Amino acid sequence: MWRLWKCRNNMVFNRKADTPVDTINRAMEDTKEWLDSREENGKFPSQRDIGGPRQNLTWQKPRSGWVKCNFDASHHEGNRSSGLGWIIRNSDGTFLFCDMETFQGRHRVEEAENNTLIWALQAAWRLGYRRVEFEGDNSNLINAVNTNSNNLRLIFEKYVSGDIILIQSRDCNACADHLARKCLWVLYNLCPSFLTSLVNRDNVFAN
Repeated sequence: MWRLWKCRNNMVFNRKADTPVDTINRAMEDTKEWLDSREENGKFPSQRDIGGPRQNLTWQKPRSGWVKCNFDASHHEGNRSSGLGWIIRNSDGTFLFCDMETFQGRHRVEEAENNTLIWALQAAWRLGYRRVEFEGDNSNLINAVNTNSNNLRLIFEKYVSGDIILIQSRDCNACADHLARKCLWVLYNLCPSFLTSLVNRDNVFAN
């Protein structure tokens, strides 16, 4: 998000427009620099597993001792603001944290989803979570992350103990989707009232 803000200021004050590719590459560099600084302090594990597509049509709890971070973007092109949202829950399905942000509209939905995943990764680690399943519903992004040549996959393999999972139904991602559509800038450590029914619904059907 800091990189997006800097690009916006560069356009407003310097009349210089960065290309979407340059913006994503610089965001990747910022993320790697941030993660490297944490690794130097011994705060990161070194291995991870990458999860494949999950067939369940309802939200599933993470394994015992882990947390799950669902993430999603509400994509709009051009000058209209896009939104992102993520929610972290534990292996009992209990709400831990959620966040929603606004940012400048992207040219492609994959760019918006990519920014959302990076933001969710940074947020989870700032909050102290080390064993995390990240779950999203954009097949192009998930497939790209699971490709050996993808920079974001390399970041995950080096720093993250967890999975990046493609879910087959948007119903599994209803909480993150709802947050992204709210397009506000708020971090919650108590479940907000507008999200309670969706969190409770997920818990009813989760294994």
